[in-house]
Amino acid sequence: MSFNNRRKPRTYTYRIHLDDSKALRTIRVYDALHDDYLISTLHRSRVPTAKNGRHFGYVFYQSKEQYDYNRDEMIGGAIPGLGDRRYSLEWETFPSDSSLEMKPASKGGTRIKGERFLGTGDPRLSDYVPIDTVVPQTPTEIRAAYRDETDVMDEIETELHWAEQDGFDQLIAEQWEGFQNCSHGHVIETGNKWEPAYCEDCGYNWERDGWEREKDDVTVVGEA
Repeated sequence: MSFNNRRKPRTYTYRIHLDDSKALRTIRVYDALHDDYLISTLHRSRVPTAKNGRHFGYVFYQSKEQYDYNRDEMIGGAIPGLGDRRYSLEWETFPSDSSLEMKPASKGGTRIKGERFLGTGDPRLSDYVPIDTVVPQTPTEIRAAYRDETDVMDEIETELHWAEQDGFDQLIAEQWEGFQNCSHGHVIETGNKWEPAYCEDCGYNWERDGWEREKDDVTVVGEA
């Protein structure tokens, strides 16, 4: 790789929860045992959205590429196995909701991501629904719309409303997938005529007709 063709070294940022022992162990291993990697903790003051509540319990790391003259190549940088924990410092806090972040979308407009309180009313579901949507306005236009309370702000809020519904549908789909994949190995009979049993593992509640069909395929461990 000639000097003229050499690209600029990249820096990769990672957002990792303090309970994510697997990811933290990966960071430690690559930092301690791999000379190719330059890994450091990123102070929260350098993260534009650090004050957002959704970052509570997370720590940020950076891994920087470097050029190896002996091998004539870039080394280090992206950490194997942590691709889904990558975080862009282009994110900024959404004007009206600190649980949302925004940045320019790859094909124009603005990507808005985070979560919003919906209050599902179901103890088996989170009260917060995931948000991940793209609106046609740029971040600059969004900031101006919320500052001046223009009609554009209402258009964006409408888009976020539909994104909330999509997020709720996602929660329901994930819940149903959990029901389908559960072996129902810890089922409790309630004595209730209409909802006679529930699974302690996945939270599924059987109605009377379904319980009559499926009760021989599950493991009952007690009564409520």
